[in-house]
Amino acid sequence: MALEVYDYRKHAHNVISTPQVRSRFETLQPGRTGILHNHTSAIESWYVIQGKIEFEIDGETAILEPGMMICAMPGEKHRVRVLSEEPVIQLLFVAPHILPIANMFKNGKETHQYRRHPADNDLNVAVNDPANTENHFNEMSALAMKIVESDRQHEELKDAILTAQSSNDYDKAVELFDALLPGIMQVSSHYYKMVETWNEMTGNIGELTGANQ
Repeated sequence: MALEVYDYRKHAHNVISTPQVRSRFETLQPGRTGILHNHTSAIESWYVIQGKIEFEIDGETAILEPGMMICAMPGEKHRVRVLSEEPVIQLLFVAPHILPIANMFKNGKETHQYRRHPADNDLNVAVNDPANTENHFNEMSALAMKIVESDRQHEELKDAILTAQSSNDYDKAVELFDALLPGIMQVSSHYYKMVETWNEMTGNIGELTGANQ
């Protein structure tokens, strides 16, 4: 499989859109002011490529120019304001990527946007597919089973790990960590599969309602 190379001069949609991370280049025109919003469980970060832009994050402001980066932590309300006379071009990341894409705050009201990002609207058409819903509930059940299994393994090794730690036997502790690692990785894998089906289900249905456009 060939490596994909992305260019901000060519790619306007999400260049990466997975449960782990959503990333894209964005161009903001002079005078643009964003809507105040946040992300419940995600970190959003921006790297400025061109222009001058003001970020308001959790009540504080910072001005960024090319080569600078800033982050908004989960739950922190944020918005931007373009200060330069030229468009701002920046690379943004949202991780993890779990719908709604944002919680919007306008006129004292909070709304949730259960839809794909507008930059992706030309990539595929929203469909009403019950299979997406079935997939989500199946993945949720599989995740629950893996959590129970991993929890059992943790309980079995808990005392041994605490004993190794209290006696400074770090080699033994690492050996026990290695025993737990496969279960942790399985939980993580199933978690992101569950999120992927959640995004498909809510993104399609939310967009078809038209309620959040």
